[in-house]
Amino acid sequence: PDAPDAPDTPATPSAEDYAEQPVPLATVFLIIGTPLLLILAATFSSIALDPSTLRSVIEFFGHPFVALTIALLMAYYLLGIRRGWSRKSLETVSTSSLKPVGNILLVVGAGGIFGAVLKGSGIADALADTFNDVGLPVVVLAYLISVVLRVAQGSATVAIVTTAGIVVPLVEGQDLSQAHLALIIMAISAGSIFASHVNDGGFWIVAKYFGISERDTLKSWTVLESVLSVAGFAMAAVLSVFI
Repeated sequence: PDAPDAPDTPATPSAEDYAEQPVPLATVFLIIGTPLLLILAATFSSIALDPSTLRSVIEFFGHPFVALTIALLMAYYLLGIRRGWSRKSLETVSTSSLKPVGNILLVVGAGGIFGAVLKGSGIADALADTFNDVGLPVVVLAYLISVVLRVAQGSATVAIVTTAGIVVPLVEGQDLSQAHLALIIMAISAGSIFASHVNDGGFWIVAKYFGISERDTLKSWTVLESVLSVAGFAMAAVLSVFI
């Protein structure tokens, strides 16, 4: 005799189940734009508003952790619960998404520790004194240090965090304006994207996703990143002369 039918169990939705149900573009913009607007509102409120309850509330919801948590909950509801996803499906998607985030946190944490070691051990101060004796403007030194670190170890994040730890002693006590500090940060960021090559994860992402060879990636992506880096630094350097 035929075996009795197994009881129906809810199937875990997969990507294929929703292939014919694309997410509306407005929903995507809503999820991405909400934390950005909250963070911008908190930033402008700290400048435009006097200390008050309203400002405190805006700054609370505009804190990056809170704003991104709100965006996460919106994504759970709009992209999951409202479309019929089960709790198990949301758990599976959340677990799988933590893998790349873990790598990013590891890189950021390593960069922060590296910068803290440089500062705590006195190496940052020694380097700052050495670079200060060179006589170059801080914005130029910040760019050059960031470029060296970027090319040496590949990670833009580590280059930014480490360079910031080295540059801080150079700017302390100089009474620089907020605009000038912003230009120094711009120079550091520009240096951190210079010459993306084989020790940069972004290099391999571009090569693999576009299906091009390493040689072609060097000719296109690496050149593009270098041009953006030099252009960004040139803009920061020129503006620093007038600010």
